[in-house]
Amino acid sequence: MQETTGTQLAGHGQDVIAVDDLVVDTDGTVVARVMAVGSTKYSLRPPRGGLEWDAPLSRVRPATAREVLAEALRLRGLLPATRPEDAR
Repeated sequence: MQETTGTQLAGHGQDVIAVDDLVVDTDGTVVARVMAVGSTKYSLRPPRGGLEWDAPLSRVRPATAREVLAEALRLRGLLPATRPEDAR
């Protein structure tokens, strides 16, 4: 798992999201891994595997350090796995 979830675009202060970064899809507040970056959307997948979905660029933000750590703990079985459908 990557320790950083984006790099700063030099001189612009914007996060650049790249393939394999952990991000949050704000539609369902779901942590996801970036599988592909398009001109208008990201292809995302749950970090533990599963079906990919597309999200518009405006709906995706880099995961915070806390969200990355929580996901790492879930992957190791130290926190319960959560899925969007469990939150409903």
